[in-house]
Amino acid sequence: MKLMNGRELIDDIVNRSYPFDADIVDEATVEALKQAKGLGIEYILDAQIEVDGILTAWCAQHDPFTYEPMRARAYEHPSISGSESVGIVRYLMAQPNQTEEIKRAVKGALEWFDSVKLEGIRYVSSDPNGFYFVEDPSAVSWYRF
Repeated sequence: MKLMNGRELIDDIVNRSYPFDADIVDEATVEALKQAKGLGIEYILDAQIEVDGILTAWCAQHDPFTYEPMRARAYEHPSISGSESVGIVRYLMAQPNQTEEIKRAVKGALEWFDSVKLEGIRYVSSDPNGFYFVEDPSAVSWYRF
């Protein structure tokens, strides 16, 4: 999610949103950030995990050169991550003038989220009896990894 916070900051500067609507960032920096934004979106699209020809979502960490999912912290195995992918999908959906590639990436991720959702189960982090998943007919959940 930290990646997406940085991407949103770049957007605010590039779009001259408050407080960047003043002269606190010079034009050369804004131009450099516009290029960086384009490269960042390109990387996000290239890193989207494809399984059997179908676009899914993203891993918590990707190799900077091959885009392959990578291990991060001890519990973060190379896998599709629902948690990190939410921020990426929101960011892509917020882009004005979306390209067909962005639309395809978002559609693939949303279809993946729909296909892996858990209905009727809710996660409880501090249950005194050690039950972490409880039945709840109104709940919809997703695994982080």
